[in-house]
Amino acid sequence: QNGEDVYEKLVFKIIDELAELHHSVYGSQLKLKPIKAIHIGHDEVAGHNKETQETLSSLGQAMLPPDLFLSDVIKLNNHIKSKGLRTWMWGDMLVSHEEYPVMIAKGGGGNGLHGSAYTDSNLFSKIPKDIVINDWHYHQIAPMFPTALAFALKGHQVLGATWIDQETIRYFTDYLANMPSPRAQGMIATVWAKGWGTIDDIISVSGDAFWN
Repeated sequence: QNGEDVYEKLVFKIIDELAELHHSVYGSQLKLKPIKAIHIGHDEVAGHNKETQETLSSLGQAMLPPDLFLSDVIKLNNHIKSKGLRTWMWGDMLVSHEEYPVMIAKGGGGNGLHGSAYTDSNLFSKIPKDIVINDWHYHQIAPMFPTALAFALKGHQVLGATWIDQETIRYFTDYLANMPSPRAQGMIATVWAKGWGTIDDIISVSGDAFWN
């Protein structure tokens, strides 16, 4: 099968089924709420760090080229829009730590690899403007989050995303609440791994910061 076959025979069918289930009588019986958006991921593309670069190299493969990354985003977004839904995606592959030095390396949310094809190709500017960018920062100790403003200035609605670091949660929430752009849409609390901060802790700290 070629790439187009995969979209038509698999990927689009999964999106269609997900959308239909959440808007069906059966979905209502399962207490599934109608959805307004579908998250397509696209974070931490294999090859963005040394570990995954070595794994790909051992398999004789290379990092996904930016033109294919962009093509996939556009195809998915077009299909999701045809269902009357919005597309959400992570923003870390669109920015790099070198461009935004305030971001710390671990959990900073910048995996675009300055000097690589991902930043040289100006991928950031080519993402459709109707896609909502989820700008994640998990362990940033500085109170500034300029990537969120950069996404907004490019024309995207932005949602800030945090994890377990309480200081980051409070700093990022305050930054987004006071960001000079109507495209700042709010915050998302994420939960990724058992034992790295309990769900109750994340809900408690995030809820307090987000609502107050």
